[in-house]
Amino acid sequence: MKRLNVLTVEVETEVDEQEEKPGYVFKIDGERVEDLCHADSYYDADFVDIVYGKFFESSELHDECQDPTLAWDDQIKAYVTVNEDTVQWKVYKVVSGEMLDDEEMERKELKEGNVLGEFTFERTQYEATVREIKKKAMLEDMKMTHEQIVKEIKKKLSEIEKRENIKIIYACESGSRAWGFASPDSDYDVRFVYVRPLEDYLKLEEIKDTLECELNEVYDISGWDLKKLLSLLERSNPSIFEWANSPIVYKERREWKKILAVMSDYFSVEKSLQHYNSFSKKHLKRYFDGKDEVTYKKYLYNLRHCLSCEWVMDRKTPPTIEFPVLVDSYLPAELKESVAKLLEMKVSMAEKQTGSRIQIIDEYIQTMVDKVDRYLESMEITRNPGLNKLDSLFLKLVR
Repeated sequence: MKRLNVLTVEVETEVDEQEEKPGYVFKIDGERVEDLCHADSYYDADFVDIVYGKFFESSELHDECQDPTLAWDDQIKAYVTVNEDTVQWKVYKVVSGEMLDDEEMERKELKEGNVLGEFTFERTQYEATVREIKKKAMLEDMKMTHEQIVKEIKKKLSEIEKRENIKIIYACESGSRAWGFASPDSDYDVRFVYVRPLEDYLKLEEIKDTLECELNEVYDISGWDLKKLLSLLERSNPSIFEWANSPIVYKERREWKKILAVMSDYFSVEKSLQHYNSFSKKHLKRYFDGKDEVTYKKYLYNLRHCLSCEWVMDRKTPPTIEFPVLVDSYLPAELKESVAKLLEMKVSMAEKQTGSRIQIIDEYIQTMVDKVDRYLESMEITRNPGLNKLDSLFLKLVR
């Protein structure tokens, strides 16, 4: 069995002379391949044709199939099997020429001994490369700057309002772009709050309280119904305060300002600290324990949680989500050089880039986790105004 790796992927633009319009082509490991045509899945025919075609031409199989009547598109096929850790292509020559579905074709052709070879790819690398190809294809096809993407996001929000018959009262960026350490391939995490017409809330049938509108290599767009947002606000859900503090706002209506006016009444120091410290513990256990290398972004996520806890313990208010402000305000001086290098690497490398453990940062994170645990054990619990105030606000906003 031949084991191959999917290597460097590049995108180039050129003008299609027949269509007289810009197009894009791909290079895999420096060699030009065909147009991807926006593959719908990681294993679909378009991607198999393109990537296998590249390796097929550079392998000994190519020499075995020099018959001029033999064409890749109709007489050489790759049957794809997705396993837990690998993606396998079983390549065979089509002899029957019959129109059969995939399972019938596999049984017939493979039984007749027409297998030319088997290719096995590491699944994680295979999937990561496909995502890279698709994302570059989408961005290259759109030909958009950051400003144009922001304009497109606002357009998409307006389309969602019309399609779902809702009013979006607030929309913001909620991910690494808002935090201040986006990678070149970071997507746009758009979160919004919406209100439905009054009659929708009066129906016996329950209505959806979450809309997941788009999820791909560029956009992650979803929103919460007003009723859900206010219910979670009563429980001091930290995500709501993070959305409210986002430095990147795509839409804001007067209804949102009325929510902001009562939001501070529902902030809980206890729940905020429990939220951030719980994430730190989970990240340590899942991504750090027993590992020699970690992804850079996990370090920054954990540092953000720790510094947010410092802010909450000190100021008793929702923390800023802007990482540079947290660093300037609370990061110990002896860590600033290491974190500055970490940030520099993160913003210039891919999302999943890994690196060696950084002892001084490891020690700080564990120290902060223990510090917050002790703080929570000693603090007094406070109560918020309850649901009545939010019920009144809800009725005002939906009428």
